[in-house]
Amino acid sequence: MAEKRGSATAAALLSTKPAYADSEIEFLTRLGAGDLLRGALIKLLEARPDNPLGFLADHFKNQLQEKDAVNGASGGQVEQRLLGQACWHLGLVHHSQRSAFNSNVTIAYHLLSSNNVMKKRGLKGKLYTALLSEIGKRGTATETSKAFLLKKIQCQDHVAVPFEVFRHGVLTCFVFEDYVCKSRSLFQSILQSTKASRGLCHAILGTLQDALEATDCHNPARYLEASSQISPCRLAQAMDQAQASDGLLMTEEEFLNEAAMMFISRVKSIS
Repeated sequence: MAEKRGSATAAALLSTKPAYADSEIEFLTRLGAGDLLRGALIKLLEARPDNPLGFLADHFKNQLQEKDAVNGASGGQVEQRLLGQACWHLGLVHHSQRSAFNSNVTIAYHLLSSNNVMKKRGLKGKLYTALLSEIGKRGTATETSKAFLLKKIQCQDHVAVPFEVFRHGVLTCFVFEDYVCKSRSLFQSILQSTKASRGLCHAILGTLQDALEATDCHNPARYLEASSQISPCRLAQAMDQAQASDGLLMTEEEFLNEAAMMFISRVKSIS
């Protein structure tokens, strides 16, 4: 009799485990945990960060903020949160990782297009321009060149911004920052204390201009490729022909502004 009761108890315990497990799975499914984890792992594999745990913590924090963005916040506060979250998505991978970057651009676009405070879907020029300005603030270009670039790719406040325009503007900002960094490296190669020979600077800028002009394309990423492909031999030849002993000097800011204007002059204007 005791054996029968023991068997019945054991059978009952065994029968409750699947039910408990099923209820757990159903609960997590209702919460969307599977999709959340899947999305986090995809982002982790795309970004390949040095600190995976820190990356995941930031990812889940941003996911939570996206859902709670409008709770107890004014319109201006919501927009600032959305801009911060959009910048976070856009900064996850380098623009050269084209597929992953395009995916993040799409996420940022839909995030900014779903501003519930205004009760209207669609991205307006004001928020789009604010995003470009925010990306620029995080870069190292001079304030002068940032202002010129923004003027060329911004949209009027109340104009609806299509995705292709959004992608063009965002990509241009990130490529421009890389271009400025490469230009700075060129300047550093001829630096004397805090300035460099104006003759050598003009030689480098001339070579850079030739490389950009040889790229007959409206894709800003191609301009970066052109500047990266300047051969050391070609650069050395231009510098040898320059007058390095004329006594005239150029500051880094002057050099970067001139290099930036070469890039900006070839960027397709939006407005």
